[in-house]
Amino acid sequence: MQTPAYQHIISTARQSVHIFDDSTLGEIHNFLEYSQHDKGGFKDRAGKPDLYYSLFGMWSALALDEKEILNQLRVWIESRQDEKHQSVIEIVCLFLIKKSLGMKGSGVLIFKLMVLLASTRKNISPYYRLFIGLLLVDSLFPTLATLKWPGRNRLLKKAERMTSSCTEAAAALVVLATSGGNTLALQEKILTFFDEKTGFRAFHGKRDGDLLSTAAALFALQYSGYDLRAIKPACLDFIGRNYTAGAFLPGDGDPETDIEYTFYGLLAASSLYKFQ
Repeated sequence: MQTPAYQHIISTARQSVHIFDDSTLGEIHNFLEYSQHDKGGFKDRAGKPDLYYSLFGMWSALALDEKEILNQLRVWIESRQDEKHQSVIEIVCLFLIKKSLGMKGSGVLIFKLMVLLASTRKNISPYYRLFIGLLLVDSLFPTLATLKWPGRNRLLKKAERMTSSCTEAAAALVVLATSGGNTLALQEKILTFFDEKTGFRAFHGKRDGDLLSTAAALFALQYSGYDLRAIKPACLDFIGRNYTAGAFLPGDGDPETDIEYTFYGLLAASSLYKFQ
């Protein structure tokens, strides 16, 4: 049975322990502890516990096998009162956290997500919706993720020509790779966002790359079987330049670190690791 995509994200990030030395891993551990609120959730940039940041904190903790941090997060999730007006992203984060931690209550979340995805389709990129759909279906019924969903192939073919976003192209590539389709055109599309000095840029025309786009691109390329050796040195240099005291910077000039970009740093570096 094919490994669900969200588990592949976690297993890729776990290669961090083979990449960084003990001193660096200790620094990252300290930053994880610093980023976790006293209540157990992970802090946003205002210092409040937040579902979105908690997803990246959880994935980082899973990658580094930080059991106590995960236990504290579980306590916070269990203590939360369900909010009436959660966004699509918040519900996706809550679903993935509960699924990854083996917690109950995913069924109701799936129903709410399907309703919201249908009602907000004009506000969310079709490629992101397709990727979210993959994460949901893949996590519950992995064999269904390989089926040809209505309109999927036409949408992915359009992504090869028209999408101007690196992360959109990366999302489309993961979906296509999961179904076993021909990934060459989308791989080449993603590489057009690459710059030797600045990593992967979010959009064509942007001067600077960023760690989010770099992590998304490298993960999607690795997931789809692309040989990353040619761009590995430049990417490692970009990732290394944006590491500071246990955390990663966004890479686009923003001087503030947070747990989201720290996970992107772990995922980007780990996507370049040669699996044994």
